[in-house]
Amino acid sequence: MKKFKISLLMLAFPMFHIITSSFKLHDINLEDNLYNVDKIPEMIYVEGGVFKMGIESKSSDNFPVRNIKLNSFSISKYEITVKQFRVFCQETNRDFPKARAWDHIWEDEKPMVYITYDDALSYCKWLEKKIGGICRLPTEAEWEYAAKGGNKSKNYKYSGSDDINKVAWISGNMPGLYNELQPVGKKEPNELGIYDMSGNVFEWCSDWYYCNYLDSQIDNPKGPSSGFWRVIRGGSIEQKAKDCLITDRQIANPKNIDSVLGFRVVQLK
Repeated sequence: MKKFKISLLMLAFPMFHIITSSFKLHDINLEDNLYNVDKIPEMIYVEGGVFKMGIESKSSDNFPVRNIKLNSFSISKYEITVKQFRVFCQETNRDFPKARAWDHIWEDEKPMVYITYDDALSYCKWLEKKIGGICRLPTEAEWEYAAKGGNKSKNYKYSGSDDINKVAWISGNMPGLYNELQPVGKKEPNELGIYDMSGNVFEWCSDWYYCNYLDSQIDNPKGPSSGFWRVIRGGSIEQKAKDCLITDRQIANPKNIDSVLGFRVVQLK
C-alpha cells in the first residue's frame, strides 16, 4: 500500500513528489590547486563481503532476506553538498538550480536537492575526471551494505545506531520550529565513518524499482533492466523514524525533482 500511495502522489504532483576507506588527497587531480576536499567529495572505502539484505515480511517490498555478495567500492562520506554541485555546474556551464520561493537560499554545506536522476549521473561522470576510476550512483545493495556498516556492521536499525536521534535528522528532531535541511555531517557517523545515510534527504540509487527481491541476483545485484521508478533510500527530514530504517525502500520518478532528494557517489578503482 505504501508504494501505491506514493505513486498516486507522484502522478498528481509530478514536480513535488515525496521521494526524497577515504581516498587520500594525492588520489585527486588537484589541477594547480584549484580544488580542495570541500569541493570534491571525500570517499570512504567499503571492503566487499557478504551481508543479509532485506527483511522477513512477505507483505514488504524488501522481502525476502538474501545473502548478497558485493565487491569492494568507495562511497562519498557525505551527501553531495550544494558547494560541490555548484563547482560542477560552473565547470560544465550548467545552470545552477534555482531555489524555490518558499525555501531558504542555497547553503554550501547542506545536501544538494532539486536534481533529477540524470543530473546526478552527470555529476558522477564529471567527478570521474577529478578523482579517477568509475564514478556512479550506488546500487541499492551497495547503499544498504554501506549504510549497515559493511563488514564492521553492528546490525543497527538506522545507519550508525538504534537511537535515530544520534544519527539522523528526521521529522520531529529539528533544532527549529520547521523541518529544514541540515548541514551534512552534524550527527554521528556509522561504523564505517559515513554520515547521514538515515534522514536529512533521500538518496538516489541506480536500480529500477521492483516490488520484491524474489528474482534478483545474489552477486553484485543491479536491479531490473528497465522500469518506471528508481529506488531511493534513507528517509528525510519529512519522515518519521519507521521510514528511515536502513532496509526501507521508496521510489521516485527519475525525471522529477524534490526538496528532500539528493545523492551520494560510488567510486570503483
